[in-house]
Amino acid sequence: SWSPDGEYLASAGQDAHVRVWDANTGTEVWKAKTAGSWVETIAWNPQGTLLAASSGRNIRVWNRQGALHREYPNFGSTVSALVWCKQSPHFIAGGYGGVAYYNPEKEHEDRRLLWPSGSLIAMALSPSEMELAGGSQDGTIHYWYTDSGEDLQMAGYPLKVDSLSWNFDGTQLAAGGSTAGTVWNCILPGPENTKPLVCDRHEEPITSVRFQHQGPLLAT
Repeated sequence: SWSPDGEYLASAGQDAHVRVWDANTGTEVWKAKTAGSWVETIAWNPQGTLLAASSGRNIRVWNRQGALHREYPNFGSTVSALVWCKQSPHFIAGGYGGVAYYNPEKEHEDRRLLWPSGSLIAMALSPSEMELAGGSQDGTIHYWYTDSGEDLQMAGYPLKVDSLSWNFDGTQLAAGGSTAGTVWNCILPGPENTKPLVCDRHEEPITSVRFQHQGPLLAT
């Protein structure tokens, strides 16, 4: 995970450590051990002041200098996805049963959005932060309206949905989970009970989808 200013690169893996590197010199700035035996996911906050990482059910947050800022030990399942909000100080953790919002200045989660029947392995927060999409092991996309907690689901993927991406204005959501990329129209009343645009160009399963930051292109 790159720091927003591009100065630091954070890496993590099966050695149970988070390491932060100076991107200009390649030297290791600091490292920290996580609670588990390997690290699932890692992410800088939008200001570049905090770094969050998950290891098993444990989440730890460090400041830019490597000091432990906060620890959340009991998510309830393996934390398989992390994403930071830009319009609030929260980060969102996803796993089996739904997602939880955490404010790093507080000791406990602020809010949960439940999905009792599925295990999320990917998350994408819309640019407005009013919609949150989660890709699941069971070949579905779970979709919340974050202000109300109302949810819906898009099903029918032959594989686990492990990659999601919003376009720049939040009107379209792209997903993997097949040999074809799918793009959902997310303009209200939303994508439920609709059919996505299908981009069928691959012979093997798609491993990543990404929309252009400020343009119309989708890479798969």
